[in-house]
Amino acid sequence: MAFVKESKKCFYELLGHLLVQFASILVVLLSTEVINTPIPTDLSHRALVL
Repeated sequence: MAFVKESKKCFYELLGHLLVQFASILVVLLSTEVINTPIPTDLSHRALVL
């Protein structure tokens, strides 16, 4: 029974670690997207939409 408890704890720790890594990768991707997108094209796109 103790083994199951330990393995479950390990599993949740691993899951948390993966979630943190995934979140950090997502943040990096989003920030690079924001940096790579110039504002003028965004404004002209909005003008086209309007």
